[in-house]
Amino acid sequence: AGIIYVSASDLGWQPIKATWMLRRPEINASRQAEVDILDPLFDRWLKQKPPNSGAAEDFFDWCMRNIKLVMPCNDSILICQTLNLLSASLKSYVDENAIPAEDT
Repeated sequence: AGIIYVSASDLGWQPIKATWMLRRPEINASRQAEVDILDPLFDRWLKQKPPNSGAAEDFFDWCMRNIKLVMPCNDSILICQTLNLLSASLKSYVDENAIPAEDT
């Protein structure tokens, strides 16, 4: 047995998002509907090339090319912080056992 190290640049942000999505239904069964709404939005806003983005391949590439960061961070850190903020934003829906509308 041993430890296998995979760098964040090799792994990317999608496995982190996928794991977060898999854990949402563990909160309660109605979270699967939430996952069904959120998954295409992640693909639309993070995975696809942003509008007028020039050579950028996705949102994270665009950020690296266009935003001057105070402290350097990789895609893994950015997606973890995004998911933390999203979890906090969805807490009221979890508490009420409600599902956000697709257009909100």
